[in-house]
Amino acid sequence: MLKLLKDRSFGSLVLSQFLGAFNDNAFKQLILLLTVGAATAGAITAGKRFW
Repeated sequence: MLKLLKDRSFGSLVLSQFLGAFNDNAFKQLILLLTVGAATAGAITAGKRFW
């Protein structure tokens, strides 16, 4: 298994897959946090309880 990971082409493929998945998850978390933050700020400004 380690020999396969040391292969240049396979290692590059694994790295690009990992970075793509990390980027996708980081983007989703950013959008989620911004959305929740905007919703809570809007609720607080309107004088409503969010919970």
